[in-house]
Amino acid sequence: MSVHAGVLDLREAVDVSLCGGKAAKLAQLLRAGYRVPQGFCLTMEFYRACLEGLSAQLERTARQMASEAEIGHQDRDIFMLTWNELPMILDEAKAPSDWRMVVQARRHERERNAEYKAPDLLREGRAGEVLTEEDHAEDHGEHCSGKVSLYGLGVSSGTVTGKIKVVRSEREVPQLDGSEILVVSVMDPALTPLFPLLRGMIAEMGGVLSHASVLAREYGLPAVVNVQGATQTLRDGDKVELNGSTGTICVLEQARAEHAVGTG
Repeated sequence: MSVHAGVLDLREAVDVSLCGGKAAKLAQLLRAGYRVPQGFCLTMEFYRACLEGLSAQLERTARQMASEAEIGHQDRDIFMLTWNELPMILDEAKAPSDWRMVVQARRHERERNAEYKAPDLLREGRAGEVLTEEDHAEDHGEHCSGKVSLYGLGVSSGTVTGKIKVVRSEREVPQLDGSEILVVSVMDPALTPLFPLLRGMIAEMGGVLSHASVLAREYGLPAVVNVQGATQTLRDGDKVELNGSTGTICVLEQARAEHAVGTG
C-alpha cells in the first residue's frame, strides 16, 4: 500500500514509466521470490518535484547570501563558493576582504578547465608516473611495430587472431561464424550470450571490474577495453591480433572498402 502519493512500496513498483527501471527490476525480483531488501521507492514525478523544491530553496538562500557578500547573483556567482565557505559570508572576521575576487578567480579557472578533455583512463607507468591514453601507444609501441595498431586496457588475458565485427547498437544481432572479434562502444552485460561464439572482444569504454569484463574472464574470452575510436578505426572483415594481457590490437590485414560497406 502506498504511504504517500509519490512513495510506493517496492512491491508496487511495476510501471517503469512511473518509478524508473531500477525500482521495477527490484520489484520483479521480489515478486519472483528472490531475497530483496524491503523498502520504498519514489515515483519519478515526485522525485523531480523534490529536486525542484530543493533547488528553489537553495536559490532563495543563495540570493540572500549573495546580497550579504555583495557578489553578483545574475550569473549564479554564489555557486562558485564551497559549501563550507557559505557561513563565512555572514562572518566578517573569517571572510575574505572581497568575495568578488574569489568568485572571479574560480570562474576563470572553471572556464580554463572546461577546455581540457578528461581521459577515460589513468594508470601508473613503470616508473610510477601517471599515464593517460596518449601515453598508451608509446608504452606499447614495441608490440606492434610497422603495423596499424590500437591500444587499450587488457581486462581478460589471452592472444587471438580473428575477423572484426563492429556492432554500433545493442539492437543489432550480428551474424557470427565463430571467427569474429566483436567491437562495441561499451562492454554491455547484454552481450554475454554472444561470448561463446566469439574469439575476442574490443570496447571503447569499460574497466577491469565492469560486469562484462568479469564475465569475459569467466568465459576465457580475451578482451580489451578503453580503446579510443575502435568503432571508427576498425572495419568489418579486418583481420587483427588481439592481446588481452597487454591491451594491444594489431591490424594484420585490412578489409577491402566494398567488403566493409557490404557487411556493415
